[in-house]
Parts: sequence; C-alpha cells; structure tokens
Amino acid sequence: MDNTLRNKAHFFSVYWGQNVIVYKHALNDSFKHEVNKSLDFHLDKNTLWLKSIKNISEEDLTYLNWNIISGEEIEESHILGTEWEYLRSKGYALSWMGLSVEKQVAYNWVKLVD
Repeated sequence: MDNTLRNKAHFFSVYWGQNVIVYKHALNDSFKHEVNKSLDFHLDKNTLWLKSIKNISEEDLTYLNWNIISGEEIEESHILGTEWEYLRSKGYALSWMGLSVEKQVAYNWVKLVD
C-alpha cells in the first residue's frame, strides 16, 4: 500500500471517535484529540499514538479470555473479528489492509506508546 493522504485518511478512520490522534504544531507543541470529521485538517502532520499489542494490559487479556502473559508474542492471524474490533477500540496498533504495524510506523501514520 502506498503512503498517500487518501490511504492515511482511510486508515485513521478505523480509529474513529478515539482520542488517539496527535497534531504536531509548528511550535513543536503536540495536541491530542479525537479522530473525527475534521480528520483532513493537516492530515499530513497528524499521527495516531497507539499501544503495541506486545504491551497488552492484564485487563484486556482477561476481557478477551486469553491465556497468555503480557509481553508474549501475539500472532495476529489468531485474533478473531470481534477481538480485532475490541483491540482497536482500546487503541492498540494492528495491521490493516496488509499494511504491517512496522510499515505504519515507517510511514509516520503511527507512533507506538506505552
């Protein structure tokens, strides 16, 4: 997938309504706000601050009824549809349309945070 503003907007819309988008202001200030209809406002300067699935919380593991320890490798191929939706709703970075999390970071669409 190409690194275009159109593709970036489609990707950002997956996190619609979440307070995970950060706008980098010219004065080096960062403003965190909700992904919403003003999405195209300086889209080139926006980044989603998302959590790594490697740092999944104990609370989320319990909710998903997963018998793994936080920090263990999680195979995305084993994640079911409703689990994908839940994880995204909690602000976790996941692959999208064949675009890996690593590529999302390289495109500067995503910044992984704790």
